This record gives sequence, structure tokens and C-alpha cells, in this order.
Amino acid sequence: MDKDNLNMIVTETTCQTGSSGNLFARWWVPTQTSVKGCVVIVHGLGEHSGRYASLANELASDGWASIAMDLPGHGKSPGRRGHASSYVGLLKDIHAVRRTATNRFPGLPQILLGHSMGGNLAVNYVLRQSELTQPNPPLSGLVLSGPMFLPSNPPTRTQIFAAWATGYLIPWFTVRAPVDTSKLSRNPDTLTALKKDELNHNRISVYLATQLLAQGRFALDQASKIAIPTLVMHGEADPITSFRATESFAIRGGEGVKFVSFTGMLHEIFHETEAELVFQTLHDWLKPFTESQA
Repeated sequence: MDKDNLNMIVTETTCQTGSSGNLFARWWVPTQTSVKGCVVIVHGLGEHSGRYASLANELASDGWASIAMDLPGHGKSPGRRGHASSYVGLLKDIHAVRRTATNRFPGLPQILLGHSMGGNLAVNYVLRQSELTQPNPPLSGLVLSGPMFLPSNPPTRTQIFAAWATGYLIPWFTVRAPVDTSKLSRNPDTLTALKKDELNHNRISVYLATQLLAQGRFALDQASKIAIPTLVMHGEADPITSFRATESFAIRGGEGVKFVSFTGMLHEIFHETEAELVFQTLHDWLKPFTESQA
């Protein structure tokens, strides 16, 4: 355990999850105020929980604790880099980490936040959590950052189906994801940190890639079934995930979905040069969840 800064204490731990054994995880808990709620963070492809320290610090200033696991094949968790043996297994992992958060902070509001691939997983978790065993208390809300419903140059439905079928034939085969890190953020400090971060990778298995495509399309088709307050944020200049698909999801989601776009921002809005605008949007949206505990 160590102090990351004045707002929070950071604890590294492991979580016994639904399908993947022990996954590495980080807790960030406020030190300057009582805990008013908990945010469960699901990271994007190739990254890891440690990249969310600045976000967790912002949340801690408002009394939110945070927990994030390294998904299988990512960060300090076991598994072939960029591969998952089961998409449903990833949803079970989220379910288990949510239960860990509930056990530590029972009765407090709980928000699920997903970035990029994590956004794809978070939405599908909300849509399909009734299929999972050992029910958790209801989520208070959902936050999505540049969710990966479709890539910026999306394939057709026929291509998605063909890719899905191929993924079941050679699921374990991994390739380098065609992502230019310079297109993730305009912040030079972010790009420098990415180059130095040995836990980041750009691998993705055929199975995981095809599942993300298929499940992203499913999430778009089922957006109207999201029944909890949802904040959706996306950089308008994102070259990685489709801004238009995210906009479509928000429209289909109805009145319970708040959509905020950021002019000029690329994919990693929490690490952009104007990240304070993103954090302020998140602060304002979260405020009603904890006002009754003030």
C-alpha cells in the first residue's frame, strides 16, 4: 500500500473472478473525504488498470473509490497477450469484480465505467447480467468513453459474420492491432508515457477481435434496453473507434443516455490535452448520485 497523492490511497491486490482465476487489480480509495460510492473501471485493448490513476484521483476528490482489474491477457494478469478464451467469461470477470466492490462498500452507489474495448464489455454486461449467477445489487449508472461498438472504418454485417466464424476456427491466433499510438492522444506526455510503459501491448487474438465486432453490433441493436442512467463521451476526431456509432447508440438509448462529444479530441479523452473538460463533465454527471450522502 502506498500514497499516490493527497486524494487517495492505492492498493494492489488480486481478484478471484468468474472465469479467469486470479486477476491483478488496483484499488484507489479517497483519503480526504468519506467514501460516497464506487466506480468499477474496465480498461481498453492492450492497456491496463494502472493507466487510470489520474481518473481515479479525480473521482477520489469527490469521494468516489475506484477499482480496476487487468483483464486476462493484459497488464499483470495471466493469459496470452490480447486473447480471451471466452467473451462471456470477460463479463463474468466484471461481475466478480463488481461483487468485490460491493463487499467492500455495501449499500453505496456503484458505477460501471468502460473505455474503448472496456465500453463494449460494459454495455454488454449491463444488457446480459441477468444471465450471470450470483446476482449483484443493481448498478447505479454506466459511463462509456470512446466505446468500441465499431471501428472508425466499420465492416459490413456480412464481414462481421464471416470474421466471427473465422474466430471460432482459429481463436487463439494473435495479430498486431493496427493502431498508431500517435493517434490516441494529442498530449505529448501521454505518448511518451505509452512508449515507456512495458505493460502496454498491441496484440489481439482473432477470437477477441471478432467477438468485439459482433458484440458491438449487438450492443447497438439493443441500446434501447439500457435502463440505467448512462453517460457517453467521445472525441469527435477519434480515428480508432467510430464516433458515429457511439452517437447512434446514444440516440437509440433514449432519454436516460447523456451524450457529450469533445471537439478535436482523439481516442483517449482521459489523457487528452484538455482532459479537465472531460473530468468536469464526469464530475457534474456523478454529483446527483452522492448528493443525498453529503
